[in-house]
Amino acid sequence: MTEEEQDQLLIEHISKLREISVELYERITRAPTDNREEIPTEGCKRWGVDPKTGRLICLDPGFS
Repeated sequence: MTEEEQDQLLIEHISKLREISVELYERITRAPTDNREEIPTEGCKRWGVDPKTGRLICLDPGFS
């Protein structure tokens, strides 16, 4: 593969990634906000997902 072919392939990949990122951004911004809940972020050192509920939880509150 020549350098020009590699450059063209790279340009195509970057263009596709841009399309995907725009689509994801649009999906996120159009998502309904009614079901979102406020998650307190102060003081949490490590986050995780509760396997039962799929919700974001604080794994390490960082309180001493």
